Amino acid sequence: GVCTAWNKVGGPCGGMTAAKEALRCIGGWCDVPAGSPVGVCRDFRKGEEGCVGDVFLDFECGAGRCDRLMHKCISPCAPP
Repeated sequence: GVCTAWNKVGGPCGGMTAAKEALRCIGGWCDVPAGSPVGVCRDFRKGEEGCVGDVFLDFECGAGRCDRLMHKCISPCAPP
């Protein structure tokens, strides 16, 4: 394989190389349009900001998750 540096917000990401691993993002998530192998690194969505959540492992909400029914970012539960 070939080592590739991950991009920051605003940089390209996705399946840009011939390597089996996709180019990922530092400090954000990879927004890849449907039907395209290449996307753009975006800031993580905040709070209850809208999200798509249509993939098994979506990272658009950072440490939280995307509620697939309400399409809003949900923060992880705080410890008791």
